[in-house]
Amino acid sequence: MLKAYSTDIAAAWQVVEKLAEQGIKTSISTFLNPVVFNVVLVGVPYNPLTAQSIGMWRDDCWATRKNVAEAICLAALNAVGYNHTGANGATVTTSS
Repeated sequence: MLKAYSTDIAAAWQVVEKLAEQGIKTSISTFLNPVVFNVVLVGVPYNPLTAQSIGMWRDDCWATRKNVAEAICLAALNAVGYNHTGANGATVTTSS
């Protein structure tokens, strides 16, 4: 059975742990009025083959969402090249 990563915080936290194993840090901030969660991934390489040798890291892997589990998942998807801007406050961007 597929886990509900975008709706279950325990499942979404497994995504955070998997990212940490790869040296990617997750920063989660809360904003009020309206309440939203901003998730930023730090240490995502531009090119996994060269990032360690030349130190090039992306700074555009983030998502803002009303549900923290969904924000974690959207930021992680962004890190692998998925772009999404949708309804209900979802924003995920890349600079590529």
